[in-house]
Amino acid sequence: MRRSPVRVVLPLMAIVALLLLTANNQDTRVVECEIERIGGDPTNGRYGAWPTCVNFITKSKPRIWSFGVGCDTTFELDLKDRFHGAKMISFDPTIDRERFDSCMQRSSRVFGKITGGTVGVSFFAQVGLANHSGLVNFKKSNDPRIGSKSIASGIRDTSGKEYKLDEDAMNFATVDTLMGLYARYGIPHGIHDRYALDVLKIDIEGAEFDVIPSWCKADFHPRAKQILIEFHDRLFIGGARKRNVVYSCLREMSYELVYENIPSREEVVFIHVGRLL
Repeated sequence: MRRSPVRVVLPLMAIVALLLLTANNQDTRVVECEIERIGGDPTNGRYGAWPTCVNFITKSKPRIWSFGVGCDTTFELDLKDRFHGAKMISFDPTIDRERFDSCMQRSSRVFGKITGGTVGVSFFAQVGLANHSGLVNFKKSNDPRIGSKSIASGIRDTSGKEYKLDEDAMNFATVDTLMGLYARYGIPHGIHDRYALDVLKIDIEGAEFDVIPSWCKADFHPRAKQILIEFHDRLFIGGARKRNVVYSCLREMSYELVYENIPSREEVVFIHVGRLL
């Protein structure tokens, strides 16, 4: 039955309540989301923290997938510290395992955790999330001060110039679909009334506009309790329209927006409020 949410979107740590109404507006239920900022650099205003609906995470052995970790794994360390036995995979096609281990040590020191090796994260995969599987060439900004790379089509830097292909022959990314990665790592999917992930975090430098709509086209449901996304619409012509397409797709799958980082709207949280079929 179709529901019309009344939502409160707050810029700060808070409890957000969704009042869900049935089509005839007679039956209601309230879904509460306890938003907290997870991770981040405590010496720099918690820069790098992610707003997360903590009461939507299973207290013991939650399954968490994080795409686009870069060299800041404070989010992953914080979740691992809070939730016993978290089954976590961190994905990033732009760094290798050696670099990831080094970043883990750095984030551990920044976040005040003492770890050895990759304690705190169960697994690292040098794979990117895309709407197809295979090898793709990275694109990079014309501005040498911007180090992030992308596989997204049509992405531009702040000067308006489109990202160019990275001429370094080594800068290819291995990518896969979420469905393909579920199969690769043995994640149960398609089981009636069962979630595949507690948290799905997506920070993939503009590729979210290709990835998420592809789920609706393929009739694929990620079966994540919550989805955290960093949006990059400022780097695209027609970025607002692209964001609306993503929002529409997520609403089709019974996800509701509970948080937007005000005023930038870059970081958002969606929670699943419908039935898993």
